[in-house]
Amino acid sequence: ACAIYYNNNRTTDKQLAAFGELSYAITDTVRVTVGERIAHLNFSLNHFADGFENYGPGYANASSSETANTPKVSVAYQRDANNLFYATYAKGFRAGGGNAPLPDYCSADLDNTGYPNGAPLTYDSDSTQSYEIGSKNNFGPAFRIATSVYYIRWQNIQQNVYVPGACGLQFTDNLGTAVAKGFDLQADLAMGPMKFDLAVGYTDARYTASSALQSPYCPSTSTTPCL
Repeated sequence: ACAIYYNNNRTTDKQLAAFGELSYAITDTVRVTVGERIAHLNFSLNHFADGFENYGPGYANASSSETANTPKVSVAYQRDANNLFYATYAKGFRAGGGNAPLPDYCSADLDNTGYPNGAPLTYDSDSTQSYEIGSKNNFGPAFRIATSVYYIRWQNIQQNVYVPGACGLQFTDNLGTAVAKGFDLQADLAMGPMKFDLAVGYTDARYTASSALQSPYCPSTSTTPCL
């Protein structure tokens, strides 16, 4: 007996991280907070495919490693008991991973898509950098508001790449840059036994840059931009 379709993917994702945060009062009204997280990541993929329907047997092994550094800095100004103003910068990341190899019948469509050597077996982490300024203010015991304005930049975005044609499958790669910016406002008002809450927010999020598909060469017949 033999398997018609067999697909086995074993992945290992290891992280070793150190992090800490320090807060220091420069004056009675100004406080600075600094944080840092450093992580070393290792990823490995072991792939085995077999069976008539899966064009087997096929083997693939891949691994990657990287060190991610994600700092945070915040400055707060407590003008008085009723008014707080702050500014924050922070960096974030999402760990990378791997793709199982696509079957041989996808080769022609991968070439036309800009991946003549096949889909990448691994992809890197993506990262964000965010900036925020805001305030929290009390106008007497009955009325309070909290406002903030933010800007977030997202780079090397992990995205699915669909391979059209006879293949019809997809894989993950690092492509494009996006930016999100906006503001939010929260307010509450107490009037005797009644309390009113208001929340308003606005976000403008869009891609700001595209990425050429990462291929070692550009086929002369390709209509897709590539490097």
